[in-house]
Amino acid sequence: MSKWQAEITDAFKKQIKTTQNDNPVYKWLIENKDTNFAIGDILIKKTGYGDRLSRKVVMVSKSINLPRKYVVQYVDAIGVPYVRTICANGKLGKVLTCIASQSELTHYEHDPDIADHFLLDSDGDEYNPIKELREVKERQTAIRKVNKNNAVSIDCNRTDTVKIFETLKSIMKEGKEFWLVSKPQQLALKHHYFRWGGVQVKAGFGDWGGYGFNVVVKNHEDKPMKLPIEMFVTYRLYFTKPICELTGTIEDE
Repeated sequence: MSKWQAEITDAFKKQIKTTQNDNPVYKWLIENKDTNFAIGDILIKKTGYGDRLSRKVVMVSKSINLPRKYVVQYVDAIGVPYVRTICANGKLGKVLTCIASQSELTHYEHDPDIADHFLLDSDGDEYNPIKELREVKERQTAIRKVNKNNAVSIDCNRTDTVKIFETLKSIMKEGKEFWLVSKPQQLALKHHYFRWGGVQVKAGFGDWGGYGFNVVVKNHEDKPMKLPIEMFVTYRLYFTKPICELTGTIEDE
């Protein structure tokens, strides 16, 4: 052994380990030493505690239950990749993200849909990572247009409760079915189905909160309840059941 070579003591080993753990790039390189990312690779992202298999895939949004896709734009000299989001319009996100700088709860891996595509596609078409996302976006746009056309407008200021009530009296009948929906893309529609319970108005706290005028209705379980009259202008009102953007159907979630 050369005089310049010395034994790495336990203290030195501890120091090296601490340095590696404190440096996110070191840590990523150690944990991903068998991973080979190249420019142009399509990736998905997982987050959460536990091993990589138990982590959850990051989805596009609450209303689009599809994995968000990323493309490797750059790989530096030591093998650390940088990625950008692939948007539904085919463009890339504005932010370039260093994978190694992410939280230790975040993990990237190759898009598993690529393997399925080449196994199942006998025509040999090029893999399109946003094909399904684009189809969902187009479907949701069409659904929103239908729902918007079917919505009933209560053209009143939400503070003008007398005018709202007079408008409702003119369009409602005893037992008339209607739906009040704030976010058709997320909420189960059955929880927003009601039947008009007459023209009775009470002042006080409603079942949905808030003090003021309330109309009496029956919910989807046929139970009487009071709704703040302001809900009829802050929520969308329908007399035909709206389409749920999340499922693409008019069925209850």
